[in-house]
Amino acid sequence: MLGLRIDEMRPKTAVLKFETAILAPKLSDGEEKCTWERLAAGFCLSFLFLLFSLPLHFEFSVRSSGKSQDVSRYKSELSTHGLSLGDGWTVAGGYLQPPVGTAVAMVTVGGPYNWSGGGSGKTERHLYMKMEDEQTHEQHIPNESMESLSINNSQSQNIPSSSSLVVPEMSAEERYQIVRSIGEECIQEDELRNLLAKKPEPICYDGFEPSGRMHIAQGVMKAISVNKLTSAGCRVKIWVADWFAQLNNKMGGDLKKIEVVGRYMIEIWKSVGMNIDGGKVEFLWSSKEINSRAAEYWPLVMDIARRNKLPRIMRCVQIMGRSEQDELTAAQIFYPCMQCADIFFLKADICQLGMDQRKVNVLAREYCDDIKRKNKPIILSHHMLPGLQQGQEKMSKSDPSSSIFMEDEEAEVNVKIKKAYCPPKIVEGNPCMEYIKYLVLPWFNKFTVERNPENGGNKTYISFEELVADYEAGELHPGDLKPALSKALNKILQPVRDHFTNDSNAKDLLKRVKAFRVTR
Repeated sequence: MLGLRIDEMRPKTAVLKFETAILAPKLSDGEEKCTWERLAAGFCLSFLFLLFSLPLHFEFSVRSSGKSQDVSRYKSELSTHGLSLGDGWTVAGGYLQPPVGTAVAMVTVGGPYNWSGGGSGKTERHLYMKMEDEQTHEQHIPNESMESLSINNSQSQNIPSSSSLVVPEMSAEERYQIVRSIGEECIQEDELRNLLAKKPEPICYDGFEPSGRMHIAQGVMKAISVNKLTSAGCRVKIWVADWFAQLNNKMGGDLKKIEVVGRYMIEIWKSVGMNIDGGKVEFLWSSKEINSRAAEYWPLVMDIARRNKLPRIMRCVQIMGRSEQDELTAAQIFYPCMQCADIFFLKADICQLGMDQRKVNVLAREYCDDIKRKNKPIILSHHMLPGLQQGQEKMSKSDPSSSIFMEDEEAEVNVKIKKAYCPPKIVEGNPCMEYIKYLVLPWFNKFTVERNPENGGNKTYISFEELVADYEAGELHPGDLKPALSKALNKILQPVRDHFTNDSNAKDLLKRVKAFRVTR
């Protein structure tokens, strides 16, 4: 039985999904014969789309509801359609299964077809199918769980593609420039160049504590960074640090509330434009991952703790938003050892976190020296956006006037920007200028100011340096800059507002998160 449906149609993209179930009259020996005529019809239809040069995204899975356990029968049938399976495949539970112990299975597509990732005329394409954990079907963890083969044309996307196929035209230097642009600091740049030259798909690690409503620094900057990383061929593992939030007493240590906040935050990133399709971005819940691999995780944590003195660990408490002078619980003292272990547990090549997480990332590099490990995690620390008021080095969720939240209404954004600190002719310590530099220009590649002709008329800035020159010279006044900034930020946030208005699940999550009391 072949089911074919068009799940999504955009002006430039058609998304098709095929599910092939092998159901047919039984043979005399009790086995079932594959009815491939419908499968052939489905493939013919897909090739018609290709002939008309539509950028296509295919997903299909082969599953058997019969009793045959002979994988050679499936291989034989697949070969008639230009598909072949690698060694080690079996049939179990009615499904084709990849080789034991592999997370990725190779399927070869033959024929002179214009598949993404190569030109026409080739006899073979190697594509990869990621095998998801069955437990990701749980509703409270919003991950894709279909076992599928995906063929993507990344050129059809307006945002950096997260296709699992690395763009072959991009040089190592081009990849380096994209990745390096994310970080305010990189430790070490030569290591990053070497990594990107030798490894097609480096693993980047980022993480967050689910601790309340998401402000624009966390929401928009992370989306920009992740899209840049995936466009350069990196895989991104985002650590949903629910256990860490509990250790740090966020949401009063209530794990159920923390889970709700985590789900809300993932909805934010999906709606603002983080490109999570294609299997190159994973949201991993710390509680689930640690529980499933406890025998690997806890000895690593204990070894890190054993090799470091308490004063060294205390210097890392900044990562939790604490200071060494705070009265800390034993759980909070253990926290840095766990976060350090996360880097190795997730097999991260790059730690892509904020500057406030720098000390624990350096601890991970020091640990490599202790254990004589040659390859150290590269630290790529992004800039921390300040709060909207004077002297606020970091945007704070506990001070609504200093933060723009991702689902703030347009009027709220306008009021907050209007009241924001923005001294004329001064760029240093000016939060409005920083928001343009780190949010607006990377998002739109331009910043447009609308003014009356007597005030200089409309002007579009392409570079931050050009903007700084006009602002410091007094050619651009805060009274003109602020409305332009509000307009740009509202344009970024509008899809988020729409999602949390129209999607019932997202709407419920936001309502519940707003009702929670934020705890430090």
